[in-house]
Amino acid sequence: MGLLGSRWEASWEGHQIAVVRNEWTKGFQLECDGEELSNQKWSAAGIGKLEGEITHGGETVTVRAVIDLRCEIYVDDTALTVETIK
Repeated sequence: MGLLGSRWEASWEGHQIAVVRNEWTKGFQLECDGEELSNQKWSAAGIGKLEGEITHGGETVTVRAVIDLRCEIYVDDTALTVETIK
């Protein structure tokens, strides 16, 4: 994780999904296409789980992130390739 914050990104079916961690507040945020899906306000250990929903092709799909030593992002239980941005 970065000194002041961390960011992980993944792409899925034309959507950009990101998990952002603020090291000052110890909070996490799950975003899709720049819009917040969910957040966790505080995590001293740097771990957490976030979940939200997006609409794609007229269907609602679940987006989930798990942060525990690394960041994993899933769309409807399919693991995505995650890139560490910072």
